Amino acid sequence: MLQTGCATQESEIDSTADSLAETQQIVIPSTLPDGFSFTVPAGFQTTQSSGFQEYYVFNDASIIVTGEKMTIAGERLENYVKTVRQSYERTADQFQLIEEKQQTVNGQNCTTLEFTYTIVGEDTQVNLHCLTAVLLANDWAYLVTCKSKHETYYSYAALFQAAIESIVLTDPEKTEESVPDMTTTLSGLQ
Repeated sequence: MLQTGCATQESEIDSTADSLAETQQIVIPSTLPDGFSFTVPAGFQTTQSSGFQEYYVFNDASIIVTGEKMTIAGERLENYVKTVRQSYERTADQFQLIEEKQQTVNGQNCTTLEFTYTIVGEDTQVNLHCLTAVLLANDWAYLVTCKSKHETYYSYAALFQAAIESIVLTDPEKTEESVPDMTTTLSGLQ
C-alpha cells in the first residue's frame, strides 16, 4: 500500500514558503511511475528533495505523483480510496474531508479527495489544502497529490484539476524492461 500520510518530521517544519515545498508527504516511490503520464501545469518547475527524485512546485504549491503494483489484484477503486482516506485521517492533524468525487479521466475511473489538514510543529503550524486523485489500472495504483497553503489553494485549484484531467495511463508491464522469470529459470534445478 502506498504510504500517503501527511505527517512530517518536526525538524522539517518551517514557516517560509520555500521550505514548505520541502515539507512533503511521506511517500515511498520517488520517480514518475511507469505507465503514467500527465501535463505539468504552466509555472510548475521540476525539483527534488531527500524524499523524491522528482516532483513539481510553483511558489507554495506542489504536485507529487506516486504509483505502486497492487498487492491485491483486481482491487476495487472504492476500497483503495477508503484505505487512502483512512491513512490521511490517521496521519494528518486536523484532517477535514471537503469532497470525495468520482470522475472519468481519459477513460479511467478516478476518485478525487479534497481536504484540509494542519502540520503542527513545536513553534509553528501550517494549514494546508489538498486535492488527491486516485486511479487504478492494470493492477497498479496511482496517486496524484496536489497541495498548497490553505490561503492560496484556490489560486492553484484550476491548475491542479487540469493536471489531474491530463493523466494518461498505459500498461506498465508493457513499458518495463524484460526481466527473466526466475521460477522458470529455477525449475531446471530440481
